[in-house]
Amino acid sequence: TRLQGDWSSDVCSSDLYYSDGNFILCRFKNAEIVLNYLKDNDLLIRGFPNMRSLKQCLRITIGKADEMDQLVDLLKQLERKV
Repeated sequence: TRLQGDWSSDVCSSDLYYSDGNFILCRFKNAEIVLNYLKDNDLLIRGFPNMRSLKQCLRITIGKADEMDQLVDLLKQLERKV
């Protein structure tokens, strides 16, 4: 998918888990930093801080193309800051 190739491993690991729904689960190196950065930029992503096996994962809803562009752009910006 577009998400898989659009940001590097500096922010996101290679672990993307697809569903039959309109979302994917992505394992990040530090999900809390990503979650807070996206929240600060008005994107709401669901985290799982209390679930040990999903602690570094974020659930990303697959939206419209412009929303996905915004997500990828923000992740790239965060990558440059890390």
